Amino acid sequence: MVGDILRAERERRGLTIRDVEEATSIRALYIQSIEENKYDIIPGEVYLKGFIKTYANFLNLDGNAVVNQYRQEKTPPNVILDDVESNVVENKGLKPQNNNKIEFGNIIKQKIVIGGLAFALVCGYWMLNLDSSETPMEQPKQEVKTVVAVPKEVSVPVTAPQSKPIEISLKFEGACWTEVKVDNHNIYEGIPNPGEVLTWDANNDIIIKLGNAGVVDVTHNGNVIGKLGAVGDVIEKKFIKGQS
Repeated sequence: MVGDILRAERERRGLTIRDVEEATSIRALYIQSIEENKYDIIPGEVYLKGFIKTYANFLNLDGNAVVNQYRQEKTPPNVILDDVESNVVENKGLKPQNNNKIEFGNIIKQKIVIGGLAFALVCGYWMLNLDSSETPMEQPKQEVKTVVAVPKEVSVPVTAPQSKPIEISLKFEGACWTEVKVDNHNIYEGIPNPGEVLTWDANNDIIIKLGNAGVVDVTHNGNVIGKLGAVGDVIEKKFIKGQS
């Protein structure tokens, strides 16, 4: 056995399993299993053959020859002999066939085939005559009407741009300090030039404060209000949404 060969050579060289483990990096557990011919503990056939070859080469043995020895031990030659003997026994159990029965069976098969072909030819000829005697009726042509879909005109409503509810225009005839608040936000503060026209619009309210009301003409939403006071008057006016 392979394990006996390797163990005997190791002991002849005076080596321990620990010595082989350090030299070959093969675990001592695997070395002992190989020497005892117990291969189930080694993970896989490839690892086993590699360990055997490495171990044998370390002992200056022919690693390939030792692996071949392992293969022969794993697959003994008497298996092939058993297969041959079983085949011989099976062949002896076979009885020779009767040649007369074989010939008679072949004759019957031939007659069945010839009869089937003749029947198929007769049926085909009859079906051909039947098809030729019948004249297919001409189907009336169906008139196909083409319907043209006329697209309908879709009127798109035109929405006029909506202006803000409040619009104030100031036309200055002379110098006037002016302050304007739109929706509670300070928008303007200053003295416009004479002849200048300023316009503001708002969503909720506009508050104007004039330091010289007599020189300013006021227009509210297109309606001319005119001057809010005399020259030199300080006037504050609030315009709210919905006010005419």
